Amino acid sequence: MSGLISFPDLRLQGPPAKVRRIRKGPKKKLLENEKCSVCSEPATGFNFRVPSCNACKAFFRRSVLAGKTFECRFKSDTDCLSSPEWLKVCQHCRLKKCRLVGMKDQYVHNLRLQRTIKNINEGGFEQSLDIGQKTLVDIFTCFWGLYIGDTDIISKNESKIYSKMKDSIGKVELPDRPTMNDTSAGKLAQTQFLSSTIKVHMKMVETVMDQIPELKALSASSRLNLTRVACCQMAMLRGSYRMQIERYNHETERLHAQIKVDLEGDHVDTKYLSIIGQGTFDKTRLKNIGLSDRLVDKMFSISRCLNSRRTELDEKPDFIEWSILSGLCLLNNNILHTIAAPEIEQNTVNRLSESLVTILRLKLMKDKKRLADMAAYIHFLCELRCYSDESMKEWGKYFHYKPKICLVSV
Repeated sequence: MSGLISFPDLRLQGPPAKVRRIRKGPKKKLLENEKCSVCSEPATGFNFRVPSCNACKAFFRRSVLAGKTFECRFKSDTDCLSSPEWLKVCQHCRLKKCRLVGMKDQYVHNLRLQRTIKNINEGGFEQSLDIGQKTLVDIFTCFWGLYIGDTDIISKNESKIYSKMKDSIGKVELPDRPTMNDTSAGKLAQTQFLSSTIKVHMKMVETVMDQIPELKALSASSRLNLTRVACCQMAMLRGSYRMQIERYNHETERLHAQIKVDLEGDHVDTKYLSIIGQGTFDKTRLKNIGLSDRLVDKMFSISRCLNSRRTELDEKPDFIEWSILSGLCLLNNNILHTIAAPEIEQNTVNRLSESLVTILRLKLMKDKKRLADMAAYIHFLCELRCYSDESMKEWGKYFHYKPKICLVSV
């Protein structure tokens, strides 16, 4: 049998030939020896829709996500854009060249959003956020819990940020409640109380600003203007949140006990618009101490803005979503644009606000909520900004108000 079947002698054959593996996926679209459109180094692919190398791709991505703006190192003494060697030294001109050849900031943010959406589908909400986004959520949830006085949520939060903010806010002295009579002395005391509570709001907003590293570099003028506008908007935001919570509680009681609760009327709104604790001023008193009819009516209409758009009253307002809204009230880039703040400050605030909008969108996606909920939040923020733009001149007198002594004849 051995003569009928022969086997090759493997010792007489050479080493096996290497099998060339075929790369999967589409073929490389770049031409041979194609150069980077920015620095003229060999291109590695189409990065942000522009043929470029990995170094310029990473540089543009880092710069956009960090919101950085650089200064030209040579102060226009030389043409950096035409010299690849100078571009490697001057970051300002390198970033400028990236944008000139077609790279756009929007491409970076869209790619980041796509990756985050993929992560949120595979895991939870917090797992889908990067370190910077998690820090922002932690900061504003701690602040919102302290701001609305929700002890149940505060007790669950043991972060270092919460401890710092709690200590800072705990040092803020709350004004004593004024007398509610309609005499001259009573109106003066009510005016002083309103001015003092506004200053309390400003100190609380300054506390959350101190926890955001990017905002520490802002100028004193930018910080002051952001604080004043945020103080105006957050007071309305907190009042609306309290009303939402109260409506949810009353609706729950009504469904279980068939109790009819009246949540209409002016006295109900003033309870939640109060800056400290329970309601103190109704519409009449607010007008008596000097607020215009238009401003008072606008305050009450905003407090009901989201209520009219809610279709599911049995849904409890989400604490994290409202925390993010408080952050968007603070990061108002329109104010910096109005006062002609430096471009680097505007870019910083704009980048932070875009991150919060992305976080809010991801939160709604994770909870499988409708796109209409996102639209309702945006509409509510627009109403708040219109309200602050129209009322800042009128509220301005309370920012600079100084206590006065009223002599009353007995």
